Amino acid sequence: MTQRIPARMRELLDGSGLPWRIESGGKHQKIIVGERLCAIFPRSGQVSVGRSLENSLAQIRRKIRELGR
Repeated sequence: MTQRIPARMRELLDGSGLPWRIESGGKHQKIIVGERLCAIFPRSGQVSVGRSLENSLAQIRRKIRELGR
């Protein structure tokens, strides 16, 4: 099964240089960066626009900075 995530999120994750993956939960998908949970978003894909996407991107950027040190 191909997991769909917003293009901006994929670009951020691919550009980080850190290993990342997506784990499927009951109702949400979990973004794992460097073996650390950094964001979740609904399986329905409703995170593709608006404030929820911006918040998820900020969480991912924060974790990338933390793990980069």
